Amino acid sequence: MKNFIYFFIVLVLLFPVMIFAQGKIDLQKAIEIAKSTFEVPNDFTNFSFNYDTYDHSENWSLSWTTPSQTYPNNSAGNINITVNASNGEITSMYYWRQISNNDLFAFPKISRDEARIVAEKLLNRLDPSKLKMLRHISNADQIIPLTLPHSYTFKWERMVNGIPFPNDGVQISVDAQTGQITNYQMTWTDESFPSPNDSISISQAKHDFYRADNLELQYYLSNPSRSSTAILVYDLVGKVSGSIDALSGKPIDLKDDQWYNVGNFSGEVVQAIKPSQMNQMNGNSSVNLEELKAIDESSEFMSEATAIEDLKRWVKIPEYLTLTNANLGKYWSDGEIIWNLYWQNGHGDNEMLSSISGGINAITGDLVYLYVNYARQSSTATKIDVTSAKKIAEKFLRDFRPQDYNNLKLSSSNTFKPEGAFNFEYERMVNGIPFANDTIDLQINDSGQITTFTTAWSKTKFESTSCIVPIQKIKRIFLNYRPLFLTYIKINGQNGSTSTVKLVYLPEIKSEGMTSDLLSAKTGQPLGWDGKPLSKSLKAYHFTDLGVTKYATAIQFLGQAGLFGEYGDRFLPQGKLTILTLIKNMLSIKNGSGYLQTLSDEQIIEMAKSQGLVTGDLNFQDPVDRITLSEILVNFLGLELASKSLSIYNSPFNDISSDETGYAVIANGLGLVKADGALFMPDRIVTREEAVISIIKAINLKMN
Repeated sequence: MKNFIYFFIVLVLLFPVMIFAQGKIDLQKAIEIAKSTFEVPNDFTNFSFNYDTYDHSENWSLSWTTPSQTYPNNSAGNINITVNASNGEITSMYYWRQISNNDLFAFPKISRDEARIVAEKLLNRLDPSKLKMLRHISNADQIIPLTLPHSYTFKWERMVNGIPFPNDGVQISVDAQTGQITNYQMTWTDESFPSPNDSISISQAKHDFYRADNLELQYYLSNPSRSSTAILVYDLVGKVSGSIDALSGKPIDLKDDQWYNVGNFSGEVVQAIKPSQMNQMNGNSSVNLEELKAIDESSEFMSEATAIEDLKRWVKIPEYLTLTNANLGKYWSDGEIIWNLYWQNGHGDNEMLSSISGGINAITGDLVYLYVNYARQSSTATKIDVTSAKKIAEKFLRDFRPQDYNNLKLSSSNTFKPEGAFNFEYERMVNGIPFANDTIDLQINDSGQITTFTTAWSKTKFESTSCIVPIQKIKRIFLNYRPLFLTYIKINGQNGSTSTVKLVYLPEIKSEGMTSDLLSAKTGQPLGWDGKPLSKSLKAYHFTDLGVTKYATAIQFLGQAGLFGEYGDRFLPQGKLTILTLIKNMLSIKNGSGYLQTLSDEQIIEMAKSQGLVTGDLNFQDPVDRITLSEILVNFLGLELASKSLSIYNSPFNDISSDETGYAVIANGLGLVKADGALFMPDRIVTREEAVISIIKAINLKMN
């Protein structure tokens, strides 16, 4: 009997997945399904698996990788395949193979149309029954960079009763070099869908949207600093992005443990954020006193002893706690200099407190944060309710910040309830308008003791409240920008335990590019995270004026990479281009077109100089001539040093100065900018087509 028990325990420890898996598909069958659908390379010899359940689904996660010793040899790779253990469907596949040189540039070897055929063949092979329920989402403006690896992505969205359900669909990526499928994702919900027969009309939905409190006037700050100004915005509020229930006409609301997303097949949405939350991840940077005085010699910071006394005004520090750390640092939310103080219990576990940490402003002595960690709570303490806890919080706030108490409002998002405690988040009100960037958070345990206190309180300026667009007009502007459309959404319970599908009218989320929840309260313009008007989304360009030439396909690939789109889908082959335009596109080849989008012209010029693309003083608004093109291309290829070694060149040209000889000789020798016998014609202005053909030749050289 003991031997049997021991044997059973070993089985449970080594093979728990196989014993308790309840799906119809066992591991062996899952492997067969995976390998019959996707090719597993012979050198992917390390196999591992996992079995998991989530959202009423049971899945086999299968992984093949190359042995670890292959990684230095540029041949490493892996393929991961997920198989539904109930019905044998493949729900995901991801393939990766290490590239020998990640700095390589390359033009795609297959077109988007050819890649789509590959993707559709897979879709037909895997589950043709789903095809009639899928709608292809155009992704023709997807940017395909020239840096490797690069792939085309195709998306299909599920349709139910002729209505989109963005939560479900299929996404397939095809490598632009090899035509191999590198990614496959399929999401399919097994839920009942409300009938649209009793849904309200679009006009009624608009009427209900106008009546709802779905756009809120707020102060918004993207970058907290003393010199910054919080601007006025209207923000789309509510837990379900302004959704109107298509059956009742009421705004969709969620319970505390519910959540939803717009699905895997929609574009990106700009939502209001608290920049302080991003800064908090950076923590409080520690600096020494000499560094601080160098920053501001007029500052006089209080001593450590004075900071400790100030902290004791807010919390009693028992003798059994020992001060183990004290340092000056910059607070994450506003850059103010604070004393960070930390006490720890070094006398065993019998005491009530285990640690206390607090922050004190090193100039004003104000409390900045406080954490009191209880090892245990008194067994005789009376447990309080939320009303009593709120009174404790409000009394503390009146004592802490009496001048601002009347300008604090309990946050509408204050739904977090930690176990054995109550959490209260207050946001600052300015001119009667919420400013969610500034908050005070308090946590009180159910014995009535304050355990956590944090502040984020900026010294920013605030935009005037004059000339604000009225709310009803803003709603009309918003619906013109993002019209309501009928769609199904999935509402999920905690940890995917329960889910339901609802029919709603939802403000449009563009499948390509960026959509914003923020509108300027002064102009109604959509805004980005930086509080500036939403810039045009990066997109591929499809040139319509190239004709049939030797380099037309390569030029189209440059447009597909988001390059040379200064005139949209017109390339203007015989037009001119400035030096600034040229270096923008050359830098975009190296760094990706998205990298430059937020940079000013001055920053782009500095980047070009720092990366060695240009040297000397140039007028960047001048049109590109042959010698400037030669210099930029030679530097792009990393041959600047060779171009400077003038003594090794015997110039064959009689119209080139000595300091231009190296560039001209290399550019001519590599076939990038060809001379006409002894004439290089350095000052002749090049056309856009001539410049781009030279760039294509340089990229082809860099590929080899």
